[in-house]
Amino acid sequence: MLSFKRKAKTFKYKIEGAGDAGRFRARRLLGGIKWRIFRHFMLFSLIMLVLLWLAQTVFLDTIYKQVKTNDMRHVSQEISQSLQAHGFESDELSDVMYAVARNNYMCVLVAKLTPDAGLNLQAQSVDVNALCIIHELNAGEVLALAAEAAKNGGTEFYELDFEPGNQEKNSKLARLLGERFRYLTRFYQLNHDTPTMLVSVRLVETEAEGRFVVLVNGNIAPLDATVSTLRLQLVLLTGVMILLGLIMALVLAGQISRPIIHINKLSRRLAQGDFELDFSVPRADLEISQLAETLNYAAGELAKTEQLQHDLIANISHDLRTPLTLITAYGEAMRDLPGENTPENVQVIIDETERLSVLVNDLLDMSKLQAGAIKLERREFELTELIDSIIVRFNKLMATEGYTIDFVPAARLWVEADEIKLTQVIYNLINNAVTYTGPDKLVKIRQQLLHHGSRVRIEVIDTGEGIAPEQIKDIWRRYYKGSANHQRSRAGNGLGLAIVKNILDLHGGAYGVESTAGQGSCFWFEIEVKRQEPLP
Repeated sequence: MLSFKRKAKTFKYKIEGAGDAGRFRARRLLGGIKWRIFRHFMLFSLIMLVLLWLAQTVFLDTIYKQVKTNDMRHVSQEISQSLQAHGFESDELSDVMYAVARNNYMCVLVAKLTPDAGLNLQAQSVDVNALCIIHELNAGEVLALAAEAAKNGGTEFYELDFEPGNQEKNSKLARLLGERFRYLTRFYQLNHDTPTMLVSVRLVETEAEGRFVVLVNGNIAPLDATVSTLRLQLVLLTGVMILLGLIMALVLAGQISRPIIHINKLSRRLAQGDFELDFSVPRADLEISQLAETLNYAAGELAKTEQLQHDLIANISHDLRTPLTLITAYGEAMRDLPGENTPENVQVIIDETERLSVLVNDLLDMSKLQAGAIKLERREFELTELIDSIIVRFNKLMATEGYTIDFVPAARLWVEADEIKLTQVIYNLINNAVTYTGPDKLVKIRQQLLHHGSRVRIEVIDTGEGIAPEQIKDIWRRYYKGSANHQRSRAGNGLGLAIVKNILDLHGGAYGVESTAGQGSCFWFEIEVKRQEPLP
């Protein structure tokens, strides 16, 4: 017979769980972002309720069985490790067996397997459950379970259900125990509350004491009453959660959508031309605040653009009116007055016509650049020679007005770019400097080599009144004009620097302006050098 050193303690095992869900059909809400957020929040709440229902009722048996199975495997492993570490006769093993059995409400049996064991099997056990099958087994039956485990890699697991009609679940253990198992079945069927039993068998081998078998027996209590209680709780809980969910969904949807609706209304006014708007929303989320700041910036930029368009109409009207008036006046004089058909009068008409042509060409170039319709035709050419030729043309035009343009080259430099477009850049920068230079009527052009000669920087410097810091960011805009206090009698049309910016952007070159009020300005751009030669 089995000789046991028995420690026993019994306590209640309580299963806790809560939750339920009922069907919920939300009426379709069509409209803005508020109701869209509301629908999504309610859908999320409904999904959570359904998952809670499934977990606490439909799948409760499966989940509970899996938990108990994992607990049994963990208990078996913990006892096996203590057995290997401390030995079979140790108090430490007894303490571990008692602790894990009590904490998990399981029965534990550790038996030593020896060749001459026969019907006497030395064992330790802890019995905390009155309905325990492993303590009803004799030595031969324990050896049979150990032998079956040995065939399956050292572990075996059994699920036993003693209710009538469940012979298939019990077939493996019934085959091993034979008549003994049928006796146990009749015995346990006398108790109508007999739970499903789980039995774990594990073989353990130690170097000092040989082989052992560890048996763990746990019960799965019937959950019908528990499920009924949970179902009632979940029905009540579902009603409360739906009500609270509706209230929270309405409140959250309103809070989230209110600033967006506010911004949307202001955006419509912005589209209608009202730029005096403030999109700021108090206590808004980060993204909403950033959107409001962006729209405030956009409103400010649109207001500037609107002002620039008004300035454009005034500037273009003035630029067109003056040459057209002169052309008309001189043409009528030459037609009606004898002796007025002079070369000087014809030259005035030609000059004013050229002025109109320049304005129209600038407008066309700006439109093409903005539309991306201009493609660069890159080729290698000498940049130094190009600047020289442009300065020669300017000096001929400006000689009678007393302007001087000085050029300080660093070397003969060749670049790969669109020569025609780069000519336009240099011409516009020089023309801008001539327009706004100081009383000395001096313009300087410097050529500097950078990055060990791999890049060249072209600087166009005037001695005018300079640019105020708050105006620097606007000078590259279309139709923008700085101060009207300049030396030339005819100002530009506000397109020159905008054309420069777009052409340099196409070339991918760096550019900028350095200016101090009252001390003149330095406009510059950089471009890569293909090759260079020293100056003669």
